[in-house]
Amino acid sequence: MTTMTRTTAEEGTTMRGKRLRAVTAAGPRRRALLHLTAMAGVLGLAAGFLAQGASPAHAELTPENGLLVSTREDFRLCVDTTGARAAAGSARGELAASVARVQQHPDWQAAFGAPTTARAAVADSCPEARLPGRLDRTSVVGPGVTEEPSKYRTWVHVLDADTADRLLGRGVNSLNVSAELMRVSERELATVSTAVLVRAGHLDDPAFRDGALTEGIGLQPRDGAKDTSDRIPSVKGTSKDASKGTSEKAAAQPGR
Repeated sequence: MTTMTRTTAEEGTTMRGKRLRAVTAAGPRRRALLHLTAMAGVLGLAAGFLAQGASPAHAELTPENGLLVSTREDFRLCVDTTGARAAAGSARGELAASVARVQQHPDWQAAFGAPTTARAAVADSCPEARLPGRLDRTSVVGPGVTEEPSKYRTWVHVLDADTADRLLGRGVNSLNVSAELMRVSERELATVSTAVLVRAGHLDDPAFRDGALTEGIGLQPRDGAKDTSDRIPSVKGTSKDASKGTSEKAAAQPGR
């Protein structure tokens, strides 16, 4: 009986020793697994912070679509007015209605996607809008040459009678010039945003809507509308495509 008891005790001691060695051996593996799991979590968080803090993609010229710039996600138009503040709200409403009509242009969908209310919306105030003292073929109404163009493809400036007479001339109701340009080469610039200057009271004029506004958005003017393309390159695939650029001399000086 004593021998059996001693043997059982020895066996128990041996079993406990084996379990202890097993636990001791498993410890490093378990710690390594926990360490890898923790590191994976840290790396995941780091990737998330890097993604959130990453700088936006650099703008590139994309003349194959109506937006012209790779960083633009959709068609956007802004408006500035001179003169009485009370006229600003009315101008936005009239302009939005005219843009909605331009959306019926046969080339609209190919350039900007399906016509929507959002694409006819008019943002109040254009960034860095600057009217020059006078206008000529070299005038730029906007930021001018830039590496990061704004989200606005078209900038509309509604001018009171005195400003319109000074900039456009008596009897002239609208004119298109460059607002933003990107460099195509060392000596060439391409218009990527168009400034449409229009005399107040003519926003709902069919001649303006089908002519200067349509062209300022980047589409060919409708048949019968006055073509102002000698002033600003069109962005549909023609010889006046923005990808061909415009001379640096004609675009170097922004309006002041």
